Amino acid sequence: MRYIDPAFIPICKPEDWDRKSTLWRARVQAAVDKSAELKKIKNPWRLFKDNFSNMYGDKCWYTEGQRIGTTIDVDHFRPKNAVKNISGQLVSRNNATGALEYANYWWLAYEPLNYRYSCIFSNRANGDGGKQEYFPLENEATRAWTPTCNYSLEDNLFLDPCDVSDVQLIAFDLNEGRATPRYTEEQNLTAFKRFEFSKKYYNLNEKSIIDARMEVITELKKDLTILECAWNLDQASKVIMSQAIDDAKLGIIKKCNRKSHFSAAAVSLVRTKLAEPWLQSIIPNLDLTP
Repeated sequence: MRYIDPAFIPICKPEDWDRKSTLWRARVQAAVDKSAELKKIKNPWRLFKDNFSNMYGDKCWYTEGQRIGTTIDVDHFRPKNAVKNISGQLVSRNNATGALEYANYWWLAYEPLNYRYSCIFSNRANGDGGKQEYFPLENEATRAWTPTCNYSLEDNLFLDPCDVSDVQLIAFDLNEGRATPRYTEEQNLTAFKRFEFSKKYYNLNEKSIIDARMEVITELKKDLTILECAWNLDQASKVIMSQAIDDAKLGIIKKCNRKSHFSAAAVSLVRTKLAEPWLQSIIPNLDLTP
């Protein structure tokens, strides 16, 4: 997972989005059955797909999986309809009149800052995972129930690619291609719990995701090995290998580019080599930020 700077999300708005979304939101707010009204308006957020792809790269913001032979969804980070807790139960409460009401974030249905570009492994039901309607909180008392609530105060369990501190809670096993927690349960219980929950429901370690991530790691290791082996060669040998060396450098730069698929794992590997003399010439060209 690489950091998705939310400051650029408004740039991705389709033409005339603000005017139209204001009208849609008003319709939903006035409706007795808000879920039904959302369905009538359908899914205009799909219009963000191309702009998200151009701005941030054509990959899932959760898994970093590339869009090949599949589709990408625009996920509502806070669900626009029903909301499930950590046990998979719909979140509900008795309101001021004593009537039972169910949690949802209908007022964020047309808010671009609530959108996340997501592969179907992360967004839809797949195996034991898939985000779906899940949005559990560590403390339900922080739940935002109305548009006037400050939802930024919610202590949610999902790691958010739009939060730079959350992104840094994910590490990688560079031998197996698995996403791993940055902290152990003993070191930071909350961070560990949030990683484990996100790993499951984002399907971070689904087999095809692991395989594709490992393919990037393997190719990157080859690039790094070429630079290391070429470092101590005599000048004549370096000239002979110049094309291979240049290709390896470009390969490393590309794999660390935040728009590239599984670049977080690539950066994790490159960071283990930062002190090596043979890497110094391209470090200024590498995007090694979260």
